[in-house]
Amino acid sequence: MQNEESHNEYLDNIKEKILILLLQHERLEPAQISTLLGAGVQLTLFHLEDLKKSNMVMDYHSAENPASWGIIQDGRAYLARHDLLS
Repeated sequence: MQNEESHNEYLDNIKEKILILLLQHERLEPAQISTLLGAGVQLTLFHLEDLKKSNMVMDYHSAENPASWGIIQDGRAYLARHDLLS
């Protein structure tokens, strides 16, 4: 499924920061991401859902813990293409 935004174009700064955080921390809960970004949880969830539609992140559900999010291959590829991998 192709999203309306080309992966070759630059994402919003906040989306890039989310991808970098998920690369550095493997999996994070939305509240953890929002704290690290200094943004609200709802804004963070909005951007996570957009990144999910672009196949750059995935949410992982667990019965005992809140959902956590992680970066997947297209997200890593985006960071590599834009020289954002460390």
